[in-house]
Amino acid sequence: MKKIFLLMLLSCLWIATAFGQGQVVVLMSENGFTEHCNVLFMDPGGEIGNYGNNLEYVHTFHSPNNSQLMVKFIDFSLSDDDKLYVYDGDNTSSIATAIFDRDHSPVGDFTLSDGTSLTFRFITNSSGTSAGWKATITCFVCNQQSTEYGSPCNAEPVPIGTQMTAFCTNSNEFGATSFPSNTANPPGTVAVGCEAFIGSGSPGCFGVVSNPSWHVFKTIGSGLMVFNIQQVGYNGSCDVDYVLWGPFKAKSLPQFRQLLCCGYYDIYAGDNWTTRPPSNIIVCDYSVSSTQPCFFVAEEDSWYLLLITNSEGSNCQGANITFGINPSTVATTDCSITSGFTANEPCLGDSLILTVSNPIAGASYNFTGPNSFNVTTESPVYVKYNITTADIGTYNLTVINNGTIGQTTHYPVKLGLNPLLVHPFLHNDSICAGVHLQVSTVDMNPGGHNTTFVWSIGGRNYYSSSVNTLLSTTSMVYVTATSSAGCISTDSALIHIYDPPYVNIFPREGCSGSVFIAHTDEPTNTFLWSDGSRFQFNTVFCQKTSRISLEVESLLGCVSTDTITVYPAAEADFTASDYFKALDLNNEASIFFTNNSLNSEYIYHWDFGDRYHRDFENLNTSIEKDPSHIYTYPGHYPVELTVTTHQLCSDTSLQYILITDPVAYMLPNAFTPDGDGINDVYLGKGYAFDRATFSMRIYNRHGKLLFETVDPDAGWDGTDHGGKKCPSGVYTCIVKLTTNFLEPKEYIQPVTLYRQE
Repeated sequence: MKKIFLLMLLSCLWIATAFGQGQVVVLMSENGFTEHCNVLFMDPGGEIGNYGNNLEYVHTFHSPNNSQLMVKFIDFSLSDDDKLYVYDGDNTSSIATAIFDRDHSPVGDFTLSDGTSLTFRFITNSSGTSAGWKATITCFVCNQQSTEYGSPCNAEPVPIGTQMTAFCTNSNEFGATSFPSNTANPPGTVAVGCEAFIGSGSPGCFGVVSNPSWHVFKTIGSGLMVFNIQQVGYNGSCDVDYVLWGPFKAKSLPQFRQLLCCGYYDIYAGDNWTTRPPSNIIVCDYSVSSTQPCFFVAEEDSWYLLLITNSEGSNCQGANITFGINPSTVATTDCSITSGFTANEPCLGDSLILTVSNPIAGASYNFTGPNSFNVTTESPVYVKYNITTADIGTYNLTVINNGTIGQTTHYPVKLGLNPLLVHPFLHNDSICAGVHLQVSTVDMNPGGHNTTFVWSIGGRNYYSSSVNTLLSTTSMVYVTATSSAGCISTDSALIHIYDPPYVNIFPREGCSGSVFIAHTDEPTNTFLWSDGSRFQFNTVFCQKTSRISLEVESLLGCVSTDTITVYPAAEADFTASDYFKALDLNNEASIFFTNNSLNSEYIYHWDFGDRYHRDFENLNTSIEKDPSHIYTYPGHYPVELTVTTHQLCSDTSLQYILITDPVAYMLPNAFTPDGDGINDVYLGKGYAFDRATFSMRIYNRHGKLLFETVDPDAGWDGTDHGGKKCPSGVYTCIVKLTTNFLEPKEYIQPVTLYRQE
């Protein structure tokens, strides 16, 4: 049983020195992603525990340096019906290259990605668990093996060189090849290349490697495999010897070649080949015979490497080698690796191209197919012109080599469909000048995501499925779509360009509160000011200098924009030191004015309302900010302050000043002692009198004295001598005083006391 702390520890990714310097241990996890080389990959149970039930985990590995990934399983054990899938790509939609379960173990096999990612999917059932697996994942680095003549990794094509040739049996001898001749390779050079590859001069039962010829085949099924190797030279039968290595795992012939020539397979070359391990030599035969039976127990879906030599010198150089099935065999070889072919996806009216996958020198190829098609050619590439729908279907290939008819293979030919464009492909076929044209289309056929597009707009080409560009005049727009099979569709449209509406606002600038009127060319145009107004005219109010915009939209949806500048309005305000004042003994009354206008940068103009001022040079005006003025005659004077901004926005404030003669005393006619701080006390005001002679008395309508004072600054608060509030009503106030001119004065004033109930 796995310990809990170990499970928690192994659920993360860490550097595990126990498994090698820099090796990263990764447990299979749900929706996992690892980007690293040199990984030790384990099942979710980790090193010492079993995995769990009812799991469905997907884990992706990606190469950090864009190389291929190599997987090799060290241990593998699954319970019944539990499966591990391997996908060649970064998700489970990629091609599944392997499915491993209890009966199909990958231990010792290599799995190599075609790209830079591998994805694993692990599914377990509800009963039974097991120890899982342990595998190494590394970034593929090719340790290139010898490519000299005589090496299976030689780059020259067969039969000029000696690179390995794929073959199959089953009465199929199309994999026949020949030893190199003296004219192709100087004597001894091919042996040197063979020895450089295997690292020994005598692998298996061989004493020497003379005239080497390399071959590869793939098994189908498992069990006893028996086939005959025959060599026939130009001067009769020749001795043939061979050594067979295997089994090897690879998902394709190109990948087998890649793994072999990059040194990932252990090609045992010692002479103690019967000892296992370490030998992976299946069988070795050096008997003197022109036909040698090769028999061994084959593993399913495995690759085998065969080296054939002869020691008869020039008599057998250039001899033909054939492979024939033996009746006692159980397993078979995969002939698709030698006689397969491919075809393109032709468009209607284009050409169908049939291409043999593994051409053999001297062979002929019989192609058959739909519409009574039947042709035999010695060229591995055949072109059928002017394809119609009747030519679409399954095609067949039969290879004929030296009179022997091989196994027929099949290939379903698909019609490369012309792109089915979405139409109309335009977002709009009428746009306004200055507005970007937006066009797009897609190919609706299956697989249309691989379609390429070319737009021709206004004399320019654009290479994408959509375009966003400016178009200045009414023009034709064309699109050409090409599918992945090279099929082409076209479409076009006329794009109309409309002028935007005319708009002009008057005035172009003004003060807050001014009326602005938009002039346009069509009465059907609509208006939208940036402050939300939708009328042709607008009164704009702003607290600061602002740009106000107007959008005018035509019935076609074209929009024009114009802007105006609005300046903040002026705000005039002032206070006076006295609003009523008596003339002094010199018949002068000085009033000081405080400017409370908001903007300190105003231009000021005061008019004090005094047309009879004795100082004619003053002219009753001022441009000071806080002026003063001397009045010389009693009167009710209108004082007017006009302020003007630098943008010529102006405002006026008007207040009145009462100037009385020197003995004037004034009493209000009402007050409201309700405690709101406004007119709560009944108090008079006067000027130029002797304060020591002042007295004020308040009587009710019955003549009862309610209040009296000799303090000119004290007033009546609406209560009697006992502090009781007097009711609302009319009372009488009598004020007596002596002026500064020793003239007694008496003022009698009805007083209305008002209390809000």
